[in-house]
This record gives sequence, structure tokens and C-alpha cells, in this order.
Amino acid sequence: RSARATMAGAISAIQAALVGAVITGHAPIASRHQVRAASELGEQLAASRLLCDAFSNRSGPAARLGRLSGLRLPGLLEANVFFAPAGPPDIGVVVREGDDDGQTLGVIQLVPARLLGPARACAPAEAAPHTVGWVQNLAVAKAHRRQGCARALMGWCEERACARGITQLWLAAAVEDAGTRALHASCGYSERGSARGNVLMRKELR
Repeated sequence: RSARATMAGAISAIQAALVGAVITGHAPIASRHQVRAASELGEQLAASRLLCDAFSNRSGPAARLGRLSGLRLPGLLEANVFFAPAGPPDIGVVVREGDDDGQTLGVIQLVPARLLGPARACAPAEAAPHTVGWVQNLAVAKAHRRQGCARALMGWCEERACARGITQLWLAAAVEDAGTRALHASCGYSERGSARGNVLMRKELR
């Protein structure tokens, strides 16, 4: 009887998690992880290291410093061809719950922005607010992928955007990266055009 009760409880927990995923539109993140703002320099440095591992072959001090600068001051990036920052960014991280060291398992950045150039051309004047949210620098450590971390980070960005009065989110995904585009599409983003080897995607927040 005890075994049956335990099994029934486990099934109920799984069903509740799945129902929650359907209601919120986000996959349930592993219970031992949590998403929070990276307010500590140590977390931001760890996020910079993770971004180096995910997006480049360079992981030395100079590369990490460059990534850190881009996280904290995105306006300094010469690669900004789609947007101009219109306010300080939010940096979100996934950390292991209860880990005093705050091991960073994933990162994302939300930048209040004004659309520029190719992105502006994809947004008719009547459909684009003056300030939008630009989502970028999404990365999850290899050992912790497919656990709902990326979706949880995307959901955190939406919450932060709503708190800042932002009603529209944009991002760019590489044309050849079908997996990333599929992830964003499943989170409610629609493709609006392409430029410079990227597909521009947008989501309206209700």
C-alpha cells in the first residue's frame, strides 16, 4: 500500500509539472535550479566564462573581460547593428539551488533598446514601440542542457520586460541554427525577416 501511495504521489507531481508547463508555456525547470538576476560580480564573471565557452574558442582573461563588458555595457559593442541600448541591461542566470558559491549554469541578457537598421526595417512604424526588449547572450552549460534552463531564462526575460513596461521582445538567431530558432518559436517568437546571416524574431507581450 505504501509503495502504491508513493507511486501515486510521483505521478501526481509529474502531472502537475506538465500542467504547469502547458499553462505557462515554459518547460518546468529542474527543481534543484533557480533563475535570478546576476547582481554579484562573481556571477557575472562566471556568466562571461560560460559565454566564451558557448560562442568562441577563446576563453582567456581578455576574452572573458570582453564578454563581461558586453553584459554590463552592451552599448560598447561594435557589433550592435540591430539595436541601440536605451537603458541598463538585466542579466539573468540559472544557479544550483542552495549552492552558496552560486555556480552559474546558464545566462541570458535583456537590453531595453531602440531598433536600428535591418531590425527597424522589419518592424512597421505602427507595430514597433519606441523602446523594445532585445534578448541576447542566451547560453546553458553543456552538462545542464535539456533540463528546461533555456526556457526558464526566456521566461525570466519576459517577467523583467513586463516589470520595465516593455511590451515587445526581439532577438536574432543565426540562419543555420535551426535548433535555436525552433526553441524561440516554441516560446512564442515569430520570424519577421532576415539580415546579416540572422533571422530576426519578435514576440508581443500581453
